[in-house]
Amino acid sequence: MFKFRAKTHIGLSINTKGGHAHITFCELTGGGSIYTTESKEIAEALRKHHKFGKLFTEEEVKEETVEQKQEEQAAAVTRAQQAVKEFACVEDAKEYMADTFGISRSKLRTRGDIEKQAAGRGITIQWADKKAEIPVADEAAPQQEEAPGEQEEQAPESAE
Repeated sequence: MFKFRAKTHIGLSINTKGGHAHITFCELTGGGSIYTTESKEIAEALRKHHKFGKLFTEEEVKEETVEQKQEEQAAAVTRAQQAVKEFACVEDAKEYMADTFGISRSKLRTRGDIEKQAAGRGITIQWADKKAEIPVADEAAPQQEEAPGEQEEQAPESAE
């Protein structure tokens, strides 16, 4: 793929082997414009244009294949080595998953989403606040059992 960039929105006429062609660069939100093509003939004609280098330039395009992306993900999983990661909050876990594995943050909205994505990559997520919840839940159970007993004792007193 060939990529050309201009500082303004431009349109050019170029000569190709098949005749003339009109090329219009697509506007970018941040300003400037860009034109991409797969055609070697059009790219060569743009390079020969008299305004090449002054009005527009060519950018290097780094093409990543599906295999390269899979290799990068496999390497990231290997680095993690089926680790257990502990996070204090959802935002920390989101940041880790997005930065390490390139997962879109919109796919990591809840703890369940994060845990599912992590499990698919060989990581177990452990939440710091869940450790704190477990003892609290055990302490809450005896208090609930005591509360009905206290109410039973109070009931006969109010009957007197």
